[in-house]
Amino acid sequence: MTISALPIAIRALREVGIMKSDLGFLIISALTINDIIGWIIFTLLLSLFSLQFFDWKIATEIIAYTGIFTFLALNVGKKIVNWLFSKVINQDSDGIQGVLAVLISTGVVFGLITLEIGIHTLFGFFIAGIVAGDSPIFTKSARNTVHNFVYSIFASLFFVNIGLKINFFESFNLFLALFITFVGIAGRYLGAWTGSTLSRNTKYRNIISITHTPGSEMHIVVSLIALSFGLLNKELFVAIVFAAILSSIINGPWLAIASKRFTYLENLEILIYPNIKVEAQYKEEAIYKLLNIFNLNVLETNILENILDKEDNVCSALENSIAIPKGVVEENTKTRVIFARLENPINWNSLDGRLTKNIFLILTSKEEEENQIKIIKKITNFSKDCDSIKYLDLLSSEKEIEEYLTKKFSI
Repeated sequence: MTISALPIAIRALREVGIMKSDLGFLIISALTINDIIGWIIFTLLLSLFSLQFFDWKIATEIIAYTGIFTFLALNVGKKIVNWLFSKVINQDSDGIQGVLAVLISTGVVFGLITLEIGIHTLFGFFIAGIVAGDSPIFTKSARNTVHNFVYSIFASLFFVNIGLKINFFESFNLFLALFITFVGIAGRYLGAWTGSTLSRNTKYRNIISITHTPGSEMHIVVSLIALSFGLLNKELFVAIVFAAILSSIINGPWLAIASKRFTYLENLEILIYPNIKVEAQYKEEAIYKLLNIFNLNVLETNILENILDKEDNVCSALENSIAIPKGVVEENTKTRVIFARLENPINWNSLDGRLTKNIFLILTSKEEEENQIKIIKKITNFSKDCDSIKYLDLLSSEKEIEEYLTKKFSI
């Protein structure tokens, strides 16, 4: 009941337009850590329940080995997998086949290790996914291939198998289903609310808490394992499946309503790069050139390092050839956005695989933290409007572009 559906949360954050903000990164990080801890506790409980008699020595060994495996996998294993990815990409034209082979092999190896430890193999595959997903070499095209492969084949077979095993109509208990739904949503919401309060992040705790509420396929997988171990009966399993689906359905609209506070943007300054176009071969070079027009000492203020660190954590590329790198400046100034058009589009690892052509560099002060979320939301929604982007591409003067973007973003 503690595990949240990370894919559902990511999709919801992407739909409301705040996925690429610092808040979005904080939420995804919290959800990832929450899932890891939840999986560790769950697999440990399963292994302990599977023992014929409880032995403190065996239990301690399982807990210790699980902790050591998780630590080594997320540190040493990540470096090894990243090295293997680089090798197969050098030998393969697009790298996708080699990357898939490394990913599946890593899952098998990690699964065998967890099986030897005495915990469920699914935990090994889960950690393998985290290790591979954290690699910068694991491109968007490879991710999409894995996503399509899993959801078109394995996910379909998984749900068909559940349907064949259990008669949902006979095992459905309305009161139990509603009770589990309420306990699950309320528990995850209040848990995240408490965590936000303790970390003094009260300004956005409602948004953070809402993104922790969906259950989705994570709950179904976990509850099916528990059912196979005899820890659940069929009525409780069906109730958990119902709760997982309902919590996922309501998450998107709930988050959309809560994120309406990020609508009215004030204190915004839009600048256009001189002559609009900038020449750069890499995104680091493009960001450096855009920063220079602010008359900031890039090296002394560490602004460039700050922006590139954010790029390493969350790629700022959006769909339709747009990128939104962002940074924080010390002085209390207006939120500033500088627009530039790349002379030659470059690879920014975008969501749709296109080369990036239009850059919106966002600079906010620490006092204007919420403005970053608001402008990112506006630009993200703008990137989804193909007609608006086509019109922007037709504009050729700095004044026309400034007036057009001011009208779009200052509402």
